[in-house]
Amino acid sequence: MDTTLLFELPVAGKDIKALVNRHCMKNTVFYSVELMEESHTTACHFMAYDTVEWMYKFIGDTTPIALLEKEEEFSEFIFRSFHDYCLS
Repeated sequence: MDTTLLFELPVAGKDIKALVNRHCMKNTVFYSVELMEESHTTACHFMAYDTVEWMYKFIGDTTPIALLEKEEEFSEFIFRSFHDYCLS
């Protein structure tokens, strides 16, 4: 894990905190998104860059719909905060 940033946003009517962690391994870059409640991790989901849609997307089928609805916001946060670092 390379860097961690805190991102706060409303999901399903309540404010959540998410720790977004960048992971760089050779030519692969992905992000883990840890959802936090009262400083405890309640869930962890992963995002990777989708070259077709040109944005970071959640990986797998277990991502809750409320979180998928915020996928674009997470993607924009990653672009603003991390994206260029691993690609240079």
